[in-house]
Amino acid sequence: MLAGIFFGSAFAIGAVVPANEQNSNIAVAVTLGLCVLYFPLTEGLWGRTLGKLFAGTMVVDKAGRVPGLGRALVRTLFRLIEVNPVLLGGVPAGICVLATKRKQRIGDLVAGTYVLSADTLRQMSDVDATLAAMRGGRAT
Repeated sequence: MLAGIFFGSAFAIGAVVPANEQNSNIAVAVTLGLCVLYFPLTEGLWGRTLGKLFAGTMVVDKAGRVPGLGRALVRTLFRLIEVNPVLLGGVPAGICVLATKRKQRIGDLVAGTYVLSADTLRQMSDVDATLAAMRGGRAT
């Protein structure tokens, strides 16, 4: 997915910017910048990347809210370690998910985030609404 964004943005920038070496270097820098910011921005602001949207999952904090830019940045920085080819690709993340009670990867443990399905989030919302109604409309 990230490769698609990289090549798509490179193509779009290349189609708009006149071709010369300086513009080419700028286009590469802008494209790399977009790729680096993709995960923190999309997960931090909306809790989802395009892949998570299609998979029906979302990144949330302990309270079930969108994690914010700081937590999303931490997740992204640890992703660089977890999926590093020198460390056998995604093996460290996979081991962590299998070994942790809440099935979190290292970046999620450090950032205090969880990846939940849309169904789970809906159920959590339904429980919150039911509890609030039982208390006479007061949320806790």
